Amino acid sequence: MTAAEWDVLSARSTAMGRARDEPRTPMRRVEELRPQVREIVAELIDTCGTVACPSTTGT
Repeated sequence: MTAAEWDVLSARSTAMGRARDEPRTPMRRVEELRPQVREIVAELIDTCGTVACPSTTGT
């Protein structure tokens, strides 16, 4: 296989993969945000001792 043929095959594969993954875009975003959410939750626990709203704890 020549370099040009490989480039065409690679481009097609990438395009097909992108099209297949498109419906999963929101889940990909969730995965990207997960570390930030963990950091925020840890900060809330450090600061407030909980992440629950006061109205849900009965206080």
